[in-house]
Amino acid sequence: MIALLQILTISFLGLNPGILQEPGNPIEGKKVKTAVIRWADSTLYKHEGIKFENFQAFYTEEYSILKMREEFYREQLDVLEENKKSGKYTKSNLEYQKEVDKLKLSIQNIVEESQNLMQKVTQYKITFWSNIKVSNGTFVYYGIELCVNNLFEVIHAREKSAIGKHKNVSIVYQNKEGLVKVDAK
Repeated sequence: MIALLQILTISFLGLNPGILQEPGNPIEGKKVKTAVIRWADSTLYKHEGIKFENFQAFYTEEYSILKMREEFYREQLDVLEENKKSGKYTKSNLEYQKEVDKLKLSIQNIVEESQNLMQKVTQYKITFWSNIKVSNGTFVYYGIELCVNNLFEVIHAREKSAIGKHKNVSIVYQNKEGLVKVDAK
């Protein structure tokens, strides 16, 4: 019941659950990390050592609502089973089984629908740490927050932190057109 109220409240207030973020799953994480490494190798003149932090997925509104509905039905099933075990359920065993089967079918249908969605994620964010060559010839340890779209392409990069950065230095890029460059802090 609580999850249904959350869905109704979100819909009524016009909030977009798609902007809610969660840790992404490991399979998506590997694809995002591969995309970031591909971006770094093709964009930065030179970088050494890689570390990743703060991987998040921003799910679409449709996917978020399906996941909330799934959670709602699972909670209903748990309450129903708990009431049956504790003796609070007053209907017949046949009616109990019908309710359980109906909830399990609803959950299964929602899971299948969410798995078949064409787009589950609007974007991913991840922080990429690496020693990156700068304009004075030295290396600076940068933390760069990257946005990756649902096609696993880097669409934005922003400097989050830099350890050992001196004034008047900048990241050295490869000499190519159309690079997604890092926005300075």
